[in-house]
Amino acid sequence: QPGSTSPEEICMPGTSVMTVHTLIKEDMPTDWTMKLDLKKLEPFPMKVPCLNGVGSCPYELCPIIENMGDTLCPSFPENQPCGCPILAGDLNIKDLQVS
Repeated sequence: QPGSTSPEEICMPGTSVMTVHTLIKEDMPTDWTMKLDLKKLEPFPMKVPCLNGVGSCPYELCPIIENMGDTLCPSFPENQPCGCPILAGDLNIKDLQVS
């Protein structure tokens, strides 16, 4: 199920506070991959390419959760253990700081 994220604008390099809200209809496998499609808007619209695993790339989520547990786990909802598999349900991660 498509979800939503905010903010819509991320300045790099820098730190942004992000909120992610999505409905997961079934438990996700441990090899779950998320594809980001990022676009630069100024001074003209352009797709951000995937370079060295950063940008508009596929991301394996379980290794990210495992490697960034100290940062991610406090933002997980109480009903979602911080780890894989990600369980079915409403996933609402608020105020996650991303650098």
